[in-house]
Amino acid sequence: MRTLHITTPDKSYPIYINDSFSALEAAFENISASKVCIVTDTNVEKIYLENIKTILSKKYNVCSFVFEAGENSKNLDVIRELLGTLCDERLDRKSLIVALGGGVVGDMAGFAASVYMRGIPFVQI
Repeated sequence: MRTLHITTPDKSYPIYINDSFSALEAAFENISASKVCIVTDTNVEKIYLENIKTILSKKYNVCSFVFEAGENSKNLDVIRELLGTLCDERLDRKSLIVALGGGVVGDMAGFAASVYMRGIPFVQI
């Protein structure tokens, strides 16, 4: 696994690069969270969701939110459903949202993380 260290005026963070999920546990080693919600779409769900849930469930209480793949899902109705799931699953300020997927998934999960409880941590896989 390669690691890039990013430093901005406000904070620093690592970016981990790997061609498999074999190092995922190690990448999450220093991340504490009361609960994790994996956000993904129907395409990625079929291929990766259960594997990632299994890995993250070793350390965290994990839930998931899956929405229909595609740009058409990038709307406030889906955001409202996602935020409702975060509330129903009782995520708190110490919880973590994990985006499992590409552009639309990252946009939706990142936006939800930024507005839920005035902002909670977010990781993109």
